[in-house]
Amino acid sequence: MIPDDIKEKIDRDEWTFTDKILKGGFGYGKFCIPDELPQVVMAVIFPPLSILWNWHLGYYSVWETIKKFFICLLLTMCFYLPGLIYAINELSCKARIKISEQKYLDKTLQEAQTGMDITDYGDRLMD
Repeated sequence: MIPDDIKEKIDRDEWTFTDKILKGGFGYGKFCIPDELPQVVMAVIFPPLSILWNWHLGYYSVWETIKKFFICLLLTMCFYLPGLIYAINELSCKARIKISEQKYLDKTLQEAQTGMDITDYGDRLMD
């Protein structure tokens, strides 16, 4: 996977920052870019744009997107910072939903495999 000349440079501690940029990775691994990075960049440049991106990804309905867009636009017109905070908060809430959904799926799968009853699931989800 990794060419021998690159492995030798890393082992000799001659792996420069330019090599990292041109050939990728910081050492033996690749540099990882988070999924939310494009949205964070959009939120910093123009916060309502990240709300529209959420609609494009299918997270919101059309009317919910319009409502959130205008709220973010109004907050952005109030000296930019409130709109930025609102847009970043939308990103973090979406990340929490992803984690909660994965936790829910893991627990229901585990209970389905063990044969447990999942009808009273609400109390145990927050454990």
